[in-house]
Amino acid sequence: MRHFIALTLLALVMAMPLQAKGDKPGTIKGVIGTGITSENGFNILNVGGYYTFTNRIDVGAKLGLFTDPVSIGNNTYSHTGFSFVASGLFHVNEWINPLPNLDLYGGLDLGLRFWGSPDELSERNNEAVFEPFVGATYYFKKTIGANLELGGGADGTVNARAGLVFRF
Repeated sequence: MRHFIALTLLALVMAMPLQAKGDKPGTIKGVIGTGITSENGFNILNVGGYYTFTNRIDVGAKLGLFTDPVSIGNNTYSHTGFSFVASGLFHVNEWINPLPNLDLYGGLDLGLRFWGSPDELSERNNEAVFEPFVGATYYFKKTIGANLELGGGADGTVNARAGLVFRF
């Protein structure tokens, strides 16, 4: 099913005419969202901001609050953590852009994840974050859009995030 969806999206993107679009340098964007992971984790809240350096490159930072279930024996524990990451985006709108209000990009999150775990999970330490991702934002209005990002962590997890983007 995932392959079918990926091939369908690729076919739609390739069939559309190319259009150049991107935010002007100096644009500031705020993001807020939520997400899930392949390990049944839940990203309760992501907030952050980006600064547009060129129509292709944004840099910013994000804070995340999440919970992650861990099974030990017959018990399942839920522990909460937060992350602080620097994030970079590379927009591909000059090459691929099927819709005038759609922003397509790839990105990389680098930072730290801090766990607040019960004693039973003391082996789970704070960890580095290295998560490449791809994403899309559709702007309903000039200043408000909805985004979806799909990516994976260095630990083999798959992440999906969705939220709102605000241009200032």
